[in-house]
Amino acid sequence: MMNKLIKLAALLIAFNTYADDTDIYTALDSGVEATKRAVFLMDTSGSMAINADCSVSPCKTRMDVVQEVARDVISDPQFDDLEIALMRFDSISNNGGYLLTEFLSLDNDTTQQRLINEINALPTSGGTPLKESISEAVRFLRGDTSLYSKFPDPSVGCSSFANVFSDSQRIWLPGCFTLRSGATCTRLELAFISGIGWRNDVCTDWIPMPTNERSTPSTFAAPGVYKTAFKQTCDAPHIIAFTDGESSADTNEDATILANYNNLVNAGVTPTLAINNQNDPQHHQKLAFWINNTDHSSSLNNEQNIILNTIGGFNSNLNTLLENMAKQGGGSFGSGDDFNSLKTALGDAINNVLENGSTFVSPQVAVSTDNTLEVGNDVYVSVFKPTKGAAWSGNVKRYARDSSGFIIDKARKRIFDSNTGFFSDKSHSFWSEEVDGNDIEAGGIASRIKDRTLYTTSTDNSSIVLFDSANVKQREFKSSSSLSSLSNYLKNKDSEGNELKAIADPLHSRPLVVNYASGERTLFITTNAGFLHAFNPSLENPGERYAFIPRDLLPSAAAYHDEGPSKIYGLDLTPYLWHKDTNGNLKVDSNEKAYLYLGMRRGGRDYYVVDISDPNKPVMVDHIQGGAGEFANLGQTWALPLRARIKWRDANGSSKDVLVISGGYDTAPDTSRTTLEGSHSIGKDVYIIDPETNSVLWQASDVLKLDHAIPNRPTLIDDNRDGFHDTMYLTDLAGKILRFDFNPEATSKSNFAKGGIIADLAVSSGITRFFSRPDIAYVNYGITLSDSTELYEPRYQLAIGSGNRAIPNGKNIQNHFFVLYDFLAKSNLGVTWDNINYTNTCIPSDKTQLEKNEADGSYKIHTVCRSDLAKSTVSANADGFTNFQINRQGFYFELPDAGEKVLARGITLNNNITFSSFQPRSSNASTCSPSGGQTRRFTLLLDGNFTLTSQDQSINSIEDELEIVIREPQEPTSPDGAQIPGAVEVSQEGGLNGGESLGGDSIRPYGVLRWEVQ
Repeated sequence: MMNKLIKLAALLIAFNTYADDTDIYTALDSGVEATKRAVFLMDTSGSMAINADCSVSPCKTRMDVVQEVARDVISDPQFDDLEIALMRFDSISNNGGYLLTEFLSLDNDTTQQRLINEINALPTSGGTPLKESISEAVRFLRGDTSLYSKFPDPSVGCSSFANVFSDSQRIWLPGCFTLRSGATCTRLELAFISGIGWRNDVCTDWIPMPTNERSTPSTFAAPGVYKTAFKQTCDAPHIIAFTDGESSADTNEDATILANYNNLVNAGVTPTLAINNQNDPQHHQKLAFWINNTDHSSSLNNEQNIILNTIGGFNSNLNTLLENMAKQGGGSFGSGDDFNSLKTALGDAINNVLENGSTFVSPQVAVSTDNTLEVGNDVYVSVFKPTKGAAWSGNVKRYARDSSGFIIDKARKRIFDSNTGFFSDKSHSFWSEEVDGNDIEAGGIASRIKDRTLYTTSTDNSSIVLFDSANVKQREFKSSSSLSSLSNYLKNKDSEGNELKAIADPLHSRPLVVNYASGERTLFITTNAGFLHAFNPSLENPGERYAFIPRDLLPSAAAYHDEGPSKIYGLDLTPYLWHKDTNGNLKVDSNEKAYLYLGMRRGGRDYYVVDISDPNKPVMVDHIQGGAGEFANLGQTWALPLRARIKWRDANGSSKDVLVISGGYDTAPDTSRTTLEGSHSIGKDVYIIDPETNSVLWQASDVLKLDHAIPNRPTLIDDNRDGFHDTMYLTDLAGKILRFDFNPEATSKSNFAKGGIIADLAVSSGITRFFSRPDIAYVNYGITLSDSTELYEPRYQLAIGSGNRAIPNGKNIQNHFFVLYDFLAKSNLGVTWDNINYTNTCIPSDKTQLEKNEADGSYKIHTVCRSDLAKSTVSANADGFTNFQINRQGFYFELPDAGEKVLARGITLNNNITFSSFQPRSSNASTCSPSGGQTRRFTLLLDGNFTLTSQDQSINSIEDELEIVIREPQEPTSPDGAQIPGAVEVSQEGGLNGGESLGGDSIRPYGVLRWEVQ
């Protein structure tokens, strides 16, 4: 007898994804998140007075251009989370540099203006003590004693000028302070002194303080001792150093730099980019390496490093030196010689501060059930290892499931350590030649890659060709690395030609196995480096058949090669298989077509359509481009296409097998935390396409004005059970549920569908976002409402929860779970397509959702608004209702915890609605590990009493959907013949027609619930 199971909470294989659920793996607890700080070191040497732009009159000097860039960037609201301390070179004695400001917040108008004023007043005189100034910046960040911030002793060389004043408030001092009223100079500049002439050491600003420090006094904790910038465990401040010339008068620190570097090397800390006296004669790289590889605060846990970013201006001869310094310093490099290029360079540096302004402890391995696939008794698991930069590593590993349901390894051992929940460090996956345990990069299918066959697209993306570095331009990678190095990386080789045996992270990509009638099998997986990998998953001869990367995604691969500072996205969606299976054997025969649709999520707005009918060679079918032609409204491609069968009468017949493609994601919710956008620019559409031509047959915007993006798959149902989909439900990012009804006599897009807003659950305050499709069940049982009336009418039950997946750790929005009823069950009412009219307005107080015109039998369909639903309340720990209320249209309740959100579709089965929520983890100031979170599993029993129960799990995952899995014990042999004791068989993929019922006559799931091959 079949054992019916619901696959419930996302399974984390270890507990240790812009915003998006990458935050679950990389964002720190709210109480630990470091303040993002940077010292901005400005070159104030004499060369900054050289003219740089004479397209205007008078000419702009280099300093003029850089000041304009700095003002523009500092005023940009996107950088408001940053604090900057401004620093300059010394122009009096050419020794080091000093601070003009303490750390000033950019989100405060007063402090922002102060910073701009200081930038506007920067002089242009003196030399370029770059290393000395960077060393002083490190002292400032560490809280050490200042070396270069003090004035010289007033008794030396100052007596002849001590009492010369330009006016009563501005004191002229040649590099000295005055004893007059204990005043201290805070800025010296070039100025004209009556009777003396021009001097470059005029004190133009001073404060009455009894100290001789010339760095701004607020930077000091005590006379001569800086305040440390390291306040929390996770602080990782940055230095952004801008210069236009080579170092001069810059040797005071050399002995210290060399000693610090040698101490690191002697301790076994060596740079990956070699440093020697030939490539670093003046010790710039050694300084940068020491800065980024030293614990600068012994009083805090973990290691507090400093990150060095460099910007070169107006002098390309500096680029190699500054780029190497940035690499050794763990930061970014940029260069330019005009406003635009320098603005880009500074903006990139500040973005690096915002994205990497705190330390990060990587988890061991993270994967949810959304990243697993079960075929027969094989379990394929895609895994990835988050880091604080671009180059997340990944792999796919093979296991099996025993007769008790446990996942087992090659040695027939359970793969999880029962004490930790992690992979056992002794587990041995099937493709691995050695024990690989919880090591992402060890073993797995990545270890079997050899002599890669690599394909890419032609220059016009119209065909797939073998990759040849001779036909690719280095500029296509948008990288400063060499073409040969990048080409080696694409071919899975290092600079010496050795196999890398690695793949990038399949963050949101799940393995897909395709069976061929020839007996071959191919496992496909996509990664954020931009690759589609095709693997032979057999036990006898595992390996890579080929890899394919679209030409447009070469920069994504380059970012992984260069180990860039920010998360990069490429093909970040599970490949979707469209197979025209003419004989119904679930295998690709030689005369059949099988296409993969490759979506991108954060990687872009396109779908690449690839013919994989030949298991060993891909062929380009189409490139669906968001923003172009029929797909002008297509946003980021977050959703898999959905196969449907519709009635469509044309010269080719009376029906069509089609694909439904959601409109996609608009990035506005990434930053809108408390206010709903009036409308989105992209993503506000849904397309029905012919997969044999990829032409658009119909799109929702032709029927209904849509204002907000629809990143979620639709829910399709067959209302009259005739084998054709005739109704579609959709959700958007503004709390609306849309419904479209298909015309069974449709002949073209103009008469294919009617649609409207079936529910609008937003409120004027706060934001309601749906990042999942609704679960829909047809119900005909009777219930007693809170007003004691009985409800017996057949209806569709819609269950859905709200939450912003783009900001998973956000806690400032109250989210809800809704259960509502749609009484437009056409087959029960005798309603036809042509007598439905949506009003798109809330239900009038004297009406119900369906308003029938008795004269002609037509119906007005009103919108269910939140005020039309009864509000229930749940206990603080979600173990039941404290006050359950339900009316004719349904009910809703608040999720009890701050920031708790529903981001995945639930499921209705056996008179239960089961769904999960995600809760951001509460702060824990003792760790810099990713914040993770908690999943709560809710079960709502539809027994007339509507009993609610829940169960909590600590977890680092957001699951996409709950799924039904039907398992039945089978002979313990894998599909490719290997004997695996105690394995079980998982049923093949199919669809549930409207007439099928799982557990109960009164509730039937519709449409996309699946008998699932995972």
